[in-house]
Amino acid sequence: MAPGTPEWTDTQNNIGNAWRSRSRGDRRKNFEEAIRALTICVEAIDQNVDPLRHARAVNNLGIATSLRLEGDRATNTANALKYFDTSTEAFRAMNAWPLLADALNDYAIVLLGKQGGERAKDEAEAVARAEESLAIRQALPNAGLDLLKSYKILARLHMSIASGDRGQNLEKAQHYLFAASKCWKDTQSTEHAAGIFIAQAQIELERSEFDSHAALNAFMFLDQAQTQLARINAASPDFHLAKGDALVKAKIGGVGPSTAAAIVEYGHAANVASSTDRSLWSEACRRLTATLVSAADATGQDALLRQAMEITTATVFQLKRQSEPIRWAMQVNLLGAIRLRRGEVDQAIHSQRVALQEVTSADHPDLYRKVQLDLAAVLLQAEQWEACLDALEAAMAVSRQRFLDAYSDAGQRRELARDGTAYHQAAYCLLKLGRPLQALTMIERGKARLLKGAFDRAVLAGDHADIPLAQAFREADLEVRALEYRQRQPAWLRTDTTALLDNGAALQAARRRRDDIGVHILQPGAGRHVDPDDIVALCAKVPKHHVLVIPIVTTIGTLVMVVRPGDGVEPSIHVIEIGAFTAAGLSLLIDGHPWEQPTKVMTLAQLEAMGGSPPERGPSWMALLQERTGPVAEWTTKAEGVSGELWTGLIGPIVERLPETGYQALRDTLVILAPGKLNLAPLHASWRSIDGVKRFLLDDHIVAYASSLRQIAVGAGKHNVTESTPIFIVGAADANLEWANLERELAATSFAQVNHLPGASRAALMDRARDARYLHFICHGRHDWSDPIGSALILSNAEELTLAEIYLMDLSACRLAMLSACETGLTDTSFIPDEFVGLATGFLSVGAAAVVSTLWRLNDQSAPLLVYQFYKSHIADKMTVPAALRAAQLWLRDATREALLAELKRLEEAMSGDQDVARSAITDMRAKLYEIAKPGERPFASLYYWSPWHVLGI
Repeated sequence: MAPGTPEWTDTQNNIGNAWRSRSRGDRRKNFEEAIRALTICVEAIDQNVDPLRHARAVNNLGIATSLRLEGDRATNTANALKYFDTSTEAFRAMNAWPLLADALNDYAIVLLGKQGGERAKDEAEAVARAEESLAIRQALPNAGLDLLKSYKILARLHMSIASGDRGQNLEKAQHYLFAASKCWKDTQSTEHAAGIFIAQAQIELERSEFDSHAALNAFMFLDQAQTQLARINAASPDFHLAKGDALVKAKIGGVGPSTAAAIVEYGHAANVASSTDRSLWSEACRRLTATLVSAADATGQDALLRQAMEITTATVFQLKRQSEPIRWAMQVNLLGAIRLRRGEVDQAIHSQRVALQEVTSADHPDLYRKVQLDLAAVLLQAEQWEACLDALEAAMAVSRQRFLDAYSDAGQRRELARDGTAYHQAAYCLLKLGRPLQALTMIERGKARLLKGAFDRAVLAGDHADIPLAQAFREADLEVRALEYRQRQPAWLRTDTTALLDNGAALQAARRRRDDIGVHILQPGAGRHVDPDDIVALCAKVPKHHVLVIPIVTTIGTLVMVVRPGDGVEPSIHVIEIGAFTAAGLSLLIDGHPWEQPTKVMTLAQLEAMGGSPPERGPSWMALLQERTGPVAEWTTKAEGVSGELWTGLIGPIVERLPETGYQALRDTLVILAPGKLNLAPLHASWRSIDGVKRFLLDDHIVAYASSLRQIAVGAGKHNVTESTPIFIVGAADANLEWANLERELAATSFAQVNHLPGASRAALMDRARDARYLHFICHGRHDWSDPIGSALILSNAEELTLAEIYLMDLSACRLAMLSACETGLTDTSFIPDEFVGLATGFLSVGAAAVVSTLWRLNDQSAPLLVYQFYKSHIADKMTVPAALRAAQLWLRDATREALLAELKRLEEAMSGDQDVARSAITDMRAKLYEIAKPGERPFASLYYWSPWHVLGI
């Protein structure tokens, strides 16, 4: 063949593509040979004589250049994009639609990996080019596999996009995968089927951060992928990576076995990818090392840490900083984490600062945030407070922007989860630097950020009723809440993914309209009363004789702020240091050892393989809460153990120092703003032994809880009540609630106006509730650990009032919501420490000043008695809600059988002639007390009966 002939150029083109695809040998050399052959091919073809051949060769040169390992990565990418510009323009001019569709997809993939420039703009352009490719293929007859490829590429793009709402991006990726699945059924392409199933598994694994069932769903897709791969006898590093992730997240078979299996899978992925895909090889090595580090943390085995160090050091050596800066930086950052665990603090700081030289917040926001947070963790250990604060501020700045970009629940929660305990660490540093007011401001910014918008909107709408814009704001807010409700629909109710995406866009626009109105309301001269970010003004809203207790728990110890709000002046802030109480200790107390955790039951052999020992403490506190199992005795034993350790480690040292702050017990109320997992423990029931008798915190102090200062500020002004205040009682018609009638009648005894809604439907309740000052639920409750938005109160006819629907309610007049149902006070803090997403905070977010709720399943017989005493103390005796609840709990705990019988007899005699139902219920209760208690016994002395109740708010 003569040089320059069509046959010769075709051969050069094929040689170039062969070198590019070659899996053996030195890949760096292979790509250089590919570029050399393709460059010769392009230069030999006269563009004017044979434009089609020229455009094909240019496009192939673009692909090879984008993969090049020599030289500067950014320069290679820029050159590749220039080649794609040339090829796509030529294909379009020749109406070569199939080739144009291929070239557009190549362009999109390379553009998504571009370094430098405006990241969000590049991502949007990548998606636009891939969508154009899809549109071309949809218009072509018999597109078949090509159409399937376009759907897969769009799914891949949306899974990789870093900007915008992550939850929405995953929705779009899933939408295109569904379309690809339909194409696969038509084409029966085994190779593409495996890729589709693996991608679906990857989406489920990312969703598993907030849905415990998602990791199990991923296994279903991986099983299907494995079947397809077996048919073609193919090995896929993507499959092994996803399988490893699923094993880590689902913990199938227990922590030890699942971790060991994940290490094997990551090893397989690294081996397969080492000769085919350098990016996947690097990622497999990173996940393998990270899993080894986690295993070393869990077992204390130095051998695992040494192995992790060897693999990471070798990976860093093999990667080239100049040509592969991002992969290199990820490995160097991991090397820093390993060095920290080895006690090499200075070397760890150096590693992470070097990694930061290669990543920016604009181009790689997630990686930049992670490296800054990892650096902050090391600087915290090194007690370099200013430097640690700088790193945390840099990470939080990324998170704030990403949170603003997100407009679905999943997207917002994902961004908040990335912060971890950053705000607590920053507040800790500020306290160490002697800046307590800034530390309090930092803690407030970090607490309940999902609720922050609701609390701020309540301030905007409530404090500005005389401003014309306030009505427009309220109407805009209602529109947003309605769209949010649709966006929260569970996956199994979503019949049209496209409609969901359209709803997401409408939601984003509606939020912007509402927020624009809010900005105008807060302008100077517009009548603004309270700036939601003014910490002094927020503290001034806290009523007199309420003292805030704010523990800041970190990896190196705990600082506790005791805040006495001032009247329009800076609050006084006292700091108590408890160095021995750490985040690891708190996690161990609540979550337990691995063998104590829910869904992680292990055999003795498995424990020994991990270097552990047989369990002695039984199930963890978290396991009891999540699995809802165990007799009363088991609950009591575990609760007493947890609350006893909490007194020793945290509450006792705080109480001991409180007099130094001017605090006076039983005059002042302790309002605890508990961090993370502390919300799942009954702190008010923490105890110490005095002369062999348990003495609880509640014996000597009035205790309340709050999610944030904003929550307290929103409730201010609703605290004054009278006997003429009406109560709305919502009761479920359920025969299993044996004492519901009695509770309803006993709750009503303290109110002059009672509105009974025994069989209220969800719609009727939401309509009537806006007038309620007191709203009392007597029903079943359920906290959904896999998705807190699905937590619900069970109304009549098994109709559920979910948290998503509670967000649609208007309780702006509500002084108190009493949730006399199981698990209404539980929140999920597994991923987002200070968000408190649960039923109780749902009622707070729509206007209730306070909520009385429960931490675990209630005893139906004791609940009516506590409710009766609570309302008697609160309404008749004019006690505050926290004081009245304390009085009711101590009364229930200490009352003997005789005292309870006498009180019931008194109530029965005071009832009117038309209260036969209540009188009959009291007779039944008295008979039950004779059955369960002997003379002189206290039937409800166990903290199982009285301590699950707590008040959120004041």
